[in-house]
Amino acid sequence: MEPAPTFTGALQGVLDEARGQALDQLTAALQLYIARIEEQLRSGWEENLSHLLDQRFQELSLRLTGEAQSAMEERLRMEVERVRAEERKTAGRRITEILNIAARRLRQAARQEEWSTAIIDAAGNFAPRAALFSVHGEKLRLDRSAPALDQIEVDLTEAPALAQAVREGEPVVAVRNAREISSVLADALGSPAGPRVFVFPVENTGRCVALLFAEGPQDTVDVNALEALASIGSLVWQARVRQAPSAVSSAAAAGGGANGLIAIQAATQAASAPARPSWAELPPDEQDLHLKAQRFARVQVAEIRLFKSQAVKEGRATRALYSTLRDDIERGRESYRRQFVGACPSMVDYLHLEMVRTLANDNEELLGPDYPGPLA
Repeated sequence: MEPAPTFTGALQGVLDEARGQALDQLTAALQLYIARIEEQLRSGWEENLSHLLDQRFQELSLRLTGEAQSAMEERLRMEVERVRAEERKTAGRRITEILNIAARRLRQAARQEEWSTAIIDAAGNFAPRAALFSVHGEKLRLDRSAPALDQIEVDLTEAPALAQAVREGEPVVAVRNAREISSVLADALGSPAGPRVFVFPVENTGRCVALLFAEGPQDTVDVNALEALASIGSLVWQARVRQAPSAVSSAAAAGGGANGLIAIQAATQAASAPARPSWAELPPDEQDLHLKAQRFARVQVAEIRLFKSQAVKEGRATRALYSTLRDDIERGRESYRRQFVGACPSMVDYLHLEMVRTLANDNEELLGPDYPGPLA
């Protein structure tokens, strides 16, 4: 027979049950608390992370935008510099080409009108308005202008700026008014093309024989190019005069003291240069062919100087360039005859001129007695 449970045992059972229930409740409460904490942490973390990412992306966007803008500005700056450099290079080549063509036309001119036209055609690229005056004592006579002006004669005593250029042989820049350039010239020019005028002397053996006159705003007048053009005209005219001094003397005597331009024309006539149409009279397709012929001549002679330098040296020393370089010269002459002389009635032998100028150093005798002469 089992003994009846004691009071102590029953109490212990109740306490154990209560302890287990309390522990279970505490565990559940702790789990609930932990779950709430986790929920709050999770919610706060996502919100904070989103805010942090937004802030970082905004900073990154600003930095990338700034860097992209800087890169774009730098690229734009470099492109502008490249374009400007290319423009300067192109402009330099263009100026050189214009002056080179002018020099060749001046050397080839057979009449005074051709000389004047060559200078004004070139000057028109460097100023809005240009004119060439020949000097006749105390008078200036208009030879050519662009745009065209009526024929006028200017008294130097009424044009101090022009008289100064004639007297000193130096370029002059003056205010554009009747007191400086005379009322005759001011009236002929009409409305001013600019506030100032630019005057460049053209000399023959130390004496001013012509004036190159230009007008326009300062930024539209290339003073350096115009001065170079006047200097080229002076050098070429002096060279032509030296080729036929007796003819010049005869012309001066016949004319009672001819001016420099008339003397140049007399020298040209004495040299029996054939009369050809002026550059302005040539149709555009013939002008293009003349330019191609000039480039061909420069390339041909440059190749000879480059690849046959020793032979060129020997030919100059023996005054027999043609016989020393016969094969190379004849190949060039045959190509030139086929491509240009036969294709254009107004063609000039630019190849001959280039050989005289650069191979023979402007001394045609160095080509030698066997040289057959110009093709045209």
